[in-house]
Amino acid sequence: LYLLSLQLRKKYTLFSALLFSGGMASLYFTTYGAYVYYNMLSFPLAYIIMIALTVYATYEAIRYDRQEIALLGLVGAYGIPFLISKNSDRADLFFLYISLINLGVVYLSVRKSWKTVGMVAQVITWILFIGWAATRHNPRFKFIAACFMIFFFLVFLAAIVTYKFLRKQPLHINDTYQLLINNVALYIAALFQFGLAEKASSGDLAIITLVISAVVAIQAFLFYGYWKEEIFSIRILSSLALTLFVMFIAFNWGGFTVTFLWLLTAVIIFAWGFRMHSVRARMAGIILIGVTLGKLLLVDSLTFTTVQKVIAYLVLGVLLLIVSFFYQKFKQQLFSDNE
Repeated sequence: LYLLSLQLRKKYTLFSALLFSGGMASLYFTTYGAYVYYNMLSFPLAYIIMIALTVYATYEAIRYDRQEIALLGLVGAYGIPFLISKNSDRADLFFLYISLINLGVVYLSVRKSWKTVGMVAQVITWILFIGWAATRHNPRFKFIAACFMIFFFLVFLAAIVTYKFLRKQPLHINDTYQLLINNVALYIAALFQFGLAEKASSGDLAIITLVISAVVAIQAFLFYGYWKEEIFSIRILSSLALTLFVMFIAFNWGGFTVTFLWLLTAVIIFAWGFRMHSVRARMAGIILIGVTLGKLLLVDSLTFTTVQKVIAYLVLGVLLLIVSFFYQKFKQQLFSDNE
């Protein structure tokens, strides 16, 4: 397959690229079989061969200018530790290897504008890290894993932002979704790394949620400060930061305190949206008010005394009257978006 791809490269480039991909895939699994099933190769030799195949596949991807070959080399590169590992559970070496691959992938994706390659690398990396944190978490590697977690997040964030800096092009909708995946994956990884894997209390989960909420909010503010034209990305990041902050309140407190803080947050968001002429911020405030009122009626009221119920329903009635008044008086302004 490989030799045939060389013969057909000049006249049939696409077909040659497909043959080359098949040849590289065959070499990957042949090396795997020679090492695992027949003991024909030692571990160092099998490892070196697979690394060489990955580097060569990446080189040929640049020569062919075909993203498909780069994806093949990418899958092979991430699969090497699983194909030839001795199950030694050396998380530090494993994540160091993944980090080196990610640096190369980010460089390749930015240089050739192969965004799909970067996105695939991001998804695979986070799946590997979250899978390790969820199933094979080792307190011995807690600090090292945290460093790699932050490194992965920054590398993929830099890959997304670099397009904006170097090419002066607006972010595509897929770039925004990639940005969202990167932040959500960071939160899930942090939950497993510092919370769920160590059976942490709700207070610890609250701190993790608050920290990630602040990280997302900082990104939203930076985007708003430097790239106001990236409205969709700003909205997505702001929505995620708000969602995480609401979750932080639920983790950190309980009962009527959560209801009160949610309501206070909703009022602040609604007022800010009115001040900034943002329909989406106002709608987010209204939705959070609705969720809060639903919690008050369906959950909190079950544990209230008679006096508490009277007070709660009076507050609810006054709040609904105020919301109704503002809706009738400023109906046009409420749904007039000047963002």
